[in-house]
Amino acid sequence: MNHLRARGKRGFTLLEALTTTSILTTLTMLAVPVIQDLLISQQLRANANQVQSMVFTARAEGAYRSNMLICSGKGRCESFDEPDNRLILVADKNANAILDQSDKVIEELSLPQGMTIQWRSFRNLPSLQINRFGVAYYQNGHFLLCYRGHARKVILNFQAKARVTTEASTKHCPPLS
Repeated sequence: MNHLRARGKRGFTLLEALTTTSILTTLTMLAVPVIQDLLISQQLRANANQVQSMVFTARAEGAYRSNMLICSGKGRCESFDEPDNRLILVADKNANAILDQSDKVIEELSLPQGMTIQWRSFRNLPSLQINRFGVAYYQNGHFLLCYRGHARKVILNFQAKARVTTEASTKHCPPLS
């Protein structure tokens, strides 16, 4: 008789299974917003690192080729007045700081839909200009990347040495749509 009783106590009761399921559901619901914020932050970090890499490329190409520009894909190196989601790296052969027929687009960076980038500089120039020595001529500033309520800056000193911030203020980001 004891053998039958011990055998019948294997497994879970319906109440135990429902309790475990409800606890797992609650924990999952609490974790989803945290994971979404983490994914957005990582996406922003990855794209900020791509912008930093573009600056490094501009410095290397500037020292090797000619003057380089990093500018808005929408503004075509003439303006960076509104946030954009594209950056272009241009070899400025005639050193006039605008994109024209003689210039060559070396690299293009397209950001994910909904992410924007802005350029703000000390001298209010519409693009980052790297001279043939691989430095920006006293043109410190930053690129501000905004994405779903988060922001990061790629800060450049007057020699165009770039660094990425951990988190930036979203005060200058366009409103969420």
